[in-house]
Amino acid sequence: MKHKDLTHSNSKSIPTASFPIHANKPSTLGKEHFLELMEESFSHAWFSNAGQHCSNLEKQLEQHLNVKHCILTANGTLAMLAVISSLTLSGKVILPAFTFTSTANVLSLLGLEPVFCDINPLTQNLDLNECEQLITSDVSAIIPTHLWGRATNIEAFEKLAKDHNIKLIFDAAHAFGNNYKGVPIASFGDAEVFSFHATKSFHTFEGGAITTDDETLAEKLRLFINFGFKDYDDIALIGINAKLSEAHCAMGLANLKCFGEITRRSKTIYLLYKKRLAEICGIDLVNYDGDCMNYHYIACSVSVNNRDSLIEMLHSKDIIARKYFSPGTHKLKPYSKNNIKLPITDLFADQTIILPGGSNITKQEVNYICDLISEFLKQREVANG
Repeated sequence: MKHKDLTHSNSKSIPTASFPIHANKPSTLGKEHFLELMEESFSHAWFSNAGQHCSNLEKQLEQHLNVKHCILTANGTLAMLAVISSLTLSGKVILPAFTFTSTANVLSLLGLEPVFCDINPLTQNLDLNECEQLITSDVSAIIPTHLWGRATNIEAFEKLAKDHNIKLIFDAAHAFGNNYKGVPIASFGDAEVFSFHATKSFHTFEGGAITTDDETLAEKLRLFINFGFKDYDDIALIGINAKLSEAHCAMGLANLKCFGEITRRSKTIYLLYKKRLAEICGIDLVNYDGDCMNYHYIACSVSVNNRDSLIEMLHSKDIIARKYFSPGTHKLKPYSKNNIKLPITDLFADQTIILPGGSNITKQEVNYICDLISEFLKQREVANG
């Protein structure tokens, strides 16, 4: 489909170097402090294996998140693999299909069966009632997400897991810096898993973490991510190498130092989108309350007939909006053979679009994007009669 030229005069004031404008462009506010920390690493020639930056970042994150233990890993997928392995799960594990495929992949690689559950249409998080109906004697855990950083119904899931004597892991990949009823997301369930990928609100270039208040689990996790070594020549359990390097930890320390400024900028951008998109018919922006404070994801719903065409138009203007999570994981080739019906997941998978947001986008760019969306949806409305 070819689109009418939607270039607006305000695009001329955006520097050419700003294009393409990516969804979730990484924050670079911590650059100077990062370079200072890397000078220290070079002076000591210590780049991995639990160096000073790794130790400092874990301690600072424990304090920031008000949790007893934070175990850093090379990425969020390895963090999920480490915690699932350390909890010695078996049989089946319930999770949403409206999420990134990495969790289902980890379960499958470990010989577990992912059981996909539908989502609540109001929150887009795992539907509690649907989840309860899926619990059988061979289900060993539930992995709810805090999608877009909005906390799921934590207390209800904790009660459900306790009543059925199964493990509870929260996927907090989107939720760094956010709260649940005033308490930082990090210490709930048996463990919570974070991604510190470059596209996240808090990043270490690439990385992840497991947070928990469980001393025994934390000890197993620290062994697991370091080949299982208890001492120099003593392996206590079978593990892998999932350690985070000093360079990645330095980026984390730098970003944590300026995280308040990162979230302040992200909030300003979110509120501008909220104002502008409220004036446009045919697009709905996800709402963040006082507990959801990183304001990172500009997640919107657009009608099925318009979503893909809107993304195509934006891409033609070098605005890299994205689908999330389309199709749902249950429809990806490794998992589609079971032909599971998840109507709410399918609805949001067909309607969701992520617009450029976060701390590394300007108000000019937001206004330009919203002008393009407004004109495009008006044209579509006229064309559709």
